[in-house]
Amino acid sequence: MATIIAGRTGVVNGATTLDFATARTTPFSSTANPSTSDTDAIKYAAAVGRGSVSHTMNRTFVYFNTTAINYAVENVSLNIVGGVNVGNDLRVVKSTAFGGDGSADIVDGDFTTFDTNTPYNDASYTWLTGTNNITLNSTAATDIQNNNAFIVCLMQTDNDFANTGAVSDLTEQFGIAFGTSITLTFDAVPAAENNSLTISSGKLTINSGKFTI
Repeated sequence: MATIIAGRTGVVNGATTLDFATARTTPFSSTANPSTSDTDAIKYAAAVGRGSVSHTMNRTFVYFNTTAINYAVENVSLNIVGGVNVGNDLRVVKSTAFGGDGSADIVDGDFTTFDTNTPYNDASYTWLTGTNNITLNSTAATDIQNNNAFIVCLMQTDNDFANTGAVSDLTEQFGIAFGTSITLTFDAVPAAENNSLTISSGKLTINSGKFTI
């Protein structure tokens, strides 16, 4: 099994607004390569007040250098040590943060560099306060094999990923122990065996017998 340690990480916190669509696309602040635990590295919160609902979203982004991967991979897992867990599930999706190629640290503008049409896990993952080993799908495996950079965004499932605002009070947040390594592990796909034999002319001798072409 091969292991790659994340080359860059980042958290982008969203602005709190009364309009869900605006909250989903408006950053407030970002932290590049955090080194301590963040209790709400991934988050969705809705708060009801005076007949309106405010919304807030935080997302975590991770970059891996996959330049050296020139073979097919399988059994891909994204491994993250969790922290605070208030809520349920999250999704891992494709991102173009970090300059799209890992050449830059996270910035506020990376808040919207996610693609929910390209999920890297096939179902919601239930977050743990301990080690989270998130199984990634064949789309992720193909991108790891074919691209020099593998970049993911982690986001809350039921509202942020689903693009649906809550109508009542709700807080779901997922902590990450950024003081520990975030890793990507996978296996190389075994090369297919070639059991065919082609002879254009001549003789093939097997033991004491003859096979003549």
